Amino acid sequence: MIGGIPKPPSAKSLARQRLVTEEGDIYAARTTDGLWMKIGFSQNVPERIRALNAEYNGYVVFELVATTRGLFKTEQKLHRAMKPLHQVHIGAGKEFYPMMPAVLGIVSGLIEKPARLEFTLDAYLSFLKWCRQASKEAPNKIPALHGHREIIERHERALERIYARTREIVAAREAEGAAA
Repeated sequence: MIGGIPKPPSAKSLARQRLVTEEGDIYAARTTDGLWMKIGFSQNVPERIRALNAEYNGYVVFELVATTRGLFKTEQKLHRAMKPLHQVHIGAGKEFYPMMPAVLGIVSGLIEKPARLEFTLDAYLSFLKWCRQASKEAPNKIPALHGHREIIERHERALERIYARTREIVAAREAEGAAA
C-alpha cells in the first residue's frame, strides 16, 4: 500500500488467482519413451503440452493421452491420493508417475472417461485407500522403484553415511569406557 492506496495485483497474481478458482482441464500426458505419465492442470492444454516439450527438449517428448474438466484443487487431491504410488517421498516432480497399471487405470477411469472430475469425501477416501493398496502390489511397485532408482540410491547412500558415523560414535564411546 502506498499512501493509503492499495497496490494493484500483478498479472502473475491474477493468473494464479484464475488458476485456483476457475475450471480448467485435468490432463494426462505420457512420455513417448513409455516410462512416465504426467498428470497436470491447465486452462490451455495444447499450449501446456508444447511448453512441456520445449522444457524437456532433447530428453523426452510428451503426448496428450486424456483430459477431463475440473478444478485445480481436484487435481491437487488426485496427486495427494496418488502419492503412495511413487514409493519414495517426492517434492518437486510429484506430477510425474512411473508408467504402471495403477496409473494407467487412473488415467482411463478418472481422466479419460468422465466429462468432469469431482471427488465427494467418500469417493476421495475410497480412492486414497485404493492408491495405498495398489502401491503395495508388485506390478505397480516395481516400475516405481525402477523409475525413482536415482532417488532411492541417493537415500541409501545417505543412510549408509549416517550408519557409518553412528558406528564411529559408538566405537569412540566404547573406547572411552574401556580406557576409564
